[in-house]
Amino acid sequence: MGTRVVEAIITAALVALVTFISSLILTYFFNYNSSIRIGTSNEIGENQFILPININTFEKDIKDLRISTPMPITEKQIKSNQPLQIKILKSNIGTKTGSVLEIDKVSSDKNIQLVLTTSKLINDKDIQVSGNGNKVTTEYLSEAKNPLQAQLKNLILNAILYAIIFGISTYLGNRRLDIKNKRLKEDIDHIEERRLQHKQDAEEALAQLHKRLEDAKVAYDEVKGDANNLQNKFKETETKIEEAKTESLKKQILLQAKLNDYRKELNFWRNTIRKVIYELPNGEKKAEEIFKSISTSLKTYQTHENNNHDFETLKVLSKMINDKDSK
Repeated sequence: MGTRVVEAIITAALVALVTFISSLILTYFFNYNSSIRIGTSNEIGENQFILPININTFEKDIKDLRISTPMPITEKQIKSNQPLQIKILKSNIGTKTGSVLEIDKVSSDKNIQLVLTTSKLINDKDIQVSGNGNKVTTEYLSEAKNPLQAQLKNLILNAILYAIIFGISTYLGNRRLDIKNKRLKEDIDHIEERRLQHKQDAEEALAQLHKRLEDAKVAYDEVKGDANNLQNKFKETETKIEEAKTESLKKQILLQAKLNDYRKELNFWRNTIRKVIYELPNGEKKAEEIFKSISTSLKTYQTHENNNHDFETLKVLSKMINDKDSK
């Protein structure tokens, strides 16, 4: 019950808000433009007529407002109740003999009364107003309508607008209520089905859980046995790796010792041959050329490098082997 009251209040508030905004927009665009009221030309003397023009501004200023007349007008023929900056332009609207009055600026919230003095009667319909970008409404007093009609028109528009908005909101509210009731019934049925399904699923899940616990216990025992076997194999593999490392170190020492012996013997024969060749004329140069030629043919370039064997390395390797053997 409380939910329906809240929804009714929200709907009424929305309708009132939309109606207010719509009325405000209509009023802004149609009723709050600056207005120019063109009066009728009246004779005040022989060949002397006056034509009143009222300019009413509201929220905005008017700039560069232009009023054209069918006959030439001078500044002396224009009277105003307030100071204005008015320029007389050449007529570009209507007849070529007319004039264009350009008002530089009329501030907001002003009521300006202009009076044009002419020597001939002017038809008020021949007075043309160019807003020149300003929001201006032109009214002719000869066509003045009863204000009650305009007010009645606004009331009718507001009533129609309110009725449309209220009808749409009521339709949408009832449609929404029907949809909510339908969804509520579907949700209740769905909840009941889910409750029964959950109960069945829970029973099946409980049975599967017991079975999985038993299977997990068996699997744990198997994994525990495999882990023990794996640990034993790891220890055996570790022992074999250490033995292989020891054998590798021993072989490395033997190879290093053999390489050292071969290097000594190679140096001995090389030095012996060099001494024999040195006895020949220009023997030193020939000896080097012969050794380079032999190395080039056999591709044994590294024999010319001064690679003295590092005996400290052999000592370290031997000590490592002794330590492993002692362990």
